Amino acid sequence: MRPAQLLGLLASLTIVHLAPARLRAQGLECDRCHAELELLRQRTGSMARAEELLTPEAVLRGSAHGKLACTACHDGITQSPHALPVVTRRCASCHPAADSVWGGSVHAQVRDRASVGCPACHGVHDVASRQQLRTPAGRERGNARCTACHAGQQLPATDPHAGRALCAGCHGSHDIRGPELIGSAMHPLRQLATCGACHDSVAAVWRGDVHADTLRKLLAAGVLDEDPDALPGCTACHGAHGAPRGAAMARASVGRCAACHERFAEIYYESYHGQAVRLGSQAAATCADCHGAHGIRPSAEPPARTARARRVATCGACHPEAGARFVAYAAHPEPMNRERNPWVFFTFWAMNALLVGAMGLWALHTGIWWIRLVLDQRKARADQPRNAPN
Repeated sequence: MRPAQLLGLLASLTIVHLAPARLRAQGLECDRCHAELELLRQRTGSMARAEELLTPEAVLRGSAHGKLACTACHDGITQSPHALPVVTRRCASCHPAADSVWGGSVHAQVRDRASVGCPACHGVHDVASRQQLRTPAGRERGNARCTACHAGQQLPATDPHAGRALCAGCHGSHDIRGPELIGSAMHPLRQLATCGACHDSVAAVWRGDVHADTLRKLLAAGVLDEDPDALPGCTACHGAHGAPRGAAMARASVGRCAACHERFAEIYYESYHGQAVRLGSQAAATCADCHGAHGIRPSAEPPARTARARRVATCGACHPEAGARFVAYAAHPEPMNRERNPWVFFTFWAMNALLVGAMGLWALHTGIWWIRLVLDQRKARADQPRNAPN
């Protein structure tokens, strides 16, 4: 036997000799039984139970726990095949910090805690790593586990987040709470940080918005029990699940602004822009076209899009011919406010009086003419027998 062949033989014998020890150290020897469905069925006597115990090596090695031995989670295994019972350790034994946070979540308040425990979201043997959850397939699988319980909250295909964001990216992973609670990542007072994690450029602009000022004042005053639906957070305008985008967002913004700014909404709907929007116009200006979306400031402040010095540029986006006299007209005229707009107030009443008067005279003239016609018809019928031939 040549020296090279002898070395090869010795190497092969060494690998064969060391393989069982290496496999046992990594827990891969469990794969001899737990990767064979028929063998498990014979030993358990139930196909359902066999499928529960079926754990192919590929599933384990592709999970976040792929480098762990089976005995890292399962105690009581001293031989193969092993005797029952086998004790499965709690996830908290390795992840105490995550378990502590989870204990204060909405899931921990469920009566059947086992149904919403770690395996319900993470899986049992196919635990996805953070890197895997960031892939399209990982996001789909992660969100599918959420919607398995929250079927009514599945994002429609038209939502800009559908297929692009994890549920946990908005609601949190282990510390999920109801959105009405201040500790929730989706509470309006915390949405700037939550939504801003992905929409950082928008969040930077919104920090100077008048709505952000309102939230900061509430936080500074310690007013934390305000109705979340009344707070001007991100979801107040964009909604949560099924958020519109593009032209649909522009049309929806009017109604959402009106939810808080009722008085200005009434005036807006009386204007040309508002009436055109109500009739379905896609070109008429909405609230955001004039005031902006994320950098809204009061008109009295110079940075505002509706400030006197910036109105020509703002209106000029739709009206290229706009000049100083064009923008002098009040966009929200409020004709019934005599103190604010005396000329508009008197013009409004004068034009309405002229309209009502003209229509009233027309109605009176028509009524008198109708009466005259009726009287003439009656007279004609009364005279008809006397004038008939003999």
